Amino acid sequence: MAGTGPAPKDKRSRDRDTKALEELVYDGKLHGDPLPDGLLGTDSDGEPIDWHPQTLVWWEAIREWPLMEHEPKASWAFLVDTARLHDAMWRNGSDNYAEIRLRLAKYGIMPDDRRRIGVKYKPKVEGDPDGAPAPPTRSTDSDGRRMRLVGGTDTEKKPAAKKKPSKKRTTPKKK
Repeated sequence: MAGTGPAPKDKRSRDRDTKALEELVYDGKLHGDPLPDGLLGTDSDGEPIDWHPQTLVWWEAIREWPLMEHEPKASWAFLVDTARLHDAMWRNGSDNYAEIRLRLAKYGIMPDDRRRIGVKYKPKVEGDPDGAPAPPTRSTDSDGRRMRLVGGTDTEKKPAAKKKPSKKRTTPKKK
């Protein structure tokens, strides 16, 4: 059976069961080493095969994850093996998608994976040592939202529209 079921909900039915997510600041620092050369074998001229460009982009994105800062060498070796699968997927069209997804789930790559392991990321904002400020609250008042879009404030209220008279039934009722 692939995967581990549906992602956990943000709020559980009992408040005591709702666990606070650990916030990690996404600062863009690189962790770990670049992909090693020579792991993919050699071509017909005896030159080492280079990593696929998509795999290099993917690896740099993995290295930026804040969760990777304190990973041991064994985890990085596991990710290098995953990079070989990723390279084969892009180069040969192999069907390693499920295996790659399951391997990356262990590191919280997708939002449901992050909820499962109990972390959430927030971007680093210049001048703020703790990361981004809380997002602004959203208004559910559609008139207020419209007024902000056209440059007004949501305290300005439009006059209520006149109610149209209801149409009366003109056909006789069936018996």
